Amino acid sequence: MATLRFVHSAFDADGEGARAGMAGGGSDPLDRIECEPAAVGKSLCLTHFKRIEPMNLIEAMLAEFDQEAATTRRLLEAVPESKYDWRPHEKGMSMEELCGHMAGMLNNMPTLLDGDSFDISQRPAPSAPPADRASLLALFDAGVSRSKEWLGSLGDKLDDTWRLYRGEEEMMAMPRAMAIRGFLFNHLYHHRGQLSAYLRFAGEPVPPVYGPTADFDPFAA
Repeated sequence: MATLRFVHSAFDADGEGARAGMAGGGSDPLDRIECEPAAVGKSLCLTHFKRIEPMNLIEAMLAEFDQEAATTRRLLEAVPESKYDWRPHEKGMSMEELCGHMAGMLNNMPTLLDGDSFDISQRPAPSAPPADRASLLALFDAGVSRSKEWLGSLGDKLDDTWRLYRGEEEMMAMPRAMAIRGFLFNHLYHHRGQLSAYLRFAGEPVPPVYGPTADFDPFAA
């Protein structure tokens, strides 16, 4: 997030000298935000904002990913192997399949999102989910490491346009940063929410995600 500082500049009523008084003085609309000038005697007072040392977007994404991966791993650890076959509905994934999907997607997303486009009709068949907790966590940890290494290598590729195809049909196009947010980050959070519900309905304790649950209170003394 950018750090903002207030800058006040006085200039003549006819506007002379207004631009020279601005921090940076650039024409980039992201370089400043202006408010309506207020009359002060024969002069006008302009308040605007200047960004200072904005955090690198990749650094911000990596920091979020680190925090959220640790939370996700905590939920995966909470699933007992005795409940791997449990499913909420005959059309729903089993607990084992859901956990395997969450762990496996971190290994697959860098491949899907690294190029300029991906053809969804060419996606590989799902792998068999890990059969035990140790294998599940090993797969997840490997995916976290791979995703972090890939994110850290992107440089200026975040602004590039990424496209999703189904054969010859273009289904969507967006900046790569937006694709990463949707297909990797939000996708993982979505399934983590599912897993929280799975644990509750399967009669298992639910670890905290962003706050206390009926079973755990991370803020308790």
